[in-house]
Amino acid sequence: MVFAFIAEFIGDGKFDGWFRALGLLFLFIVPFLTVWRCVVGRGRGMAEGQDAQLQRSWNGAVSHIRYITAEEYAILKSKALAWQLGN
Repeated sequence: MVFAFIAEFIGDGKFDGWFRALGLLFLFIVPFLTVWRCVVGRGRGMAEGQDAQLQRSWNGAVSHIRYITAEEYAILKSKALAWQLGN
């Protein structure tokens, strides 16, 4: 949970550098209270941020997947069968 808090806190563009430094300082002084405060205060925002990151990752993965056409499949299949019969 602490690592998720650090990743969320540093990666969030809503906070300036001094606030991030102060939050990390409190994290090392009173870790449980700081994480509890973050979950209570920003729990919904953290979940929405994770959902947005997951959606961006999914869209990126889907855009890299190339679907083959029926003609390409037929060519690949005939080459594979020809190779198999040759060996």
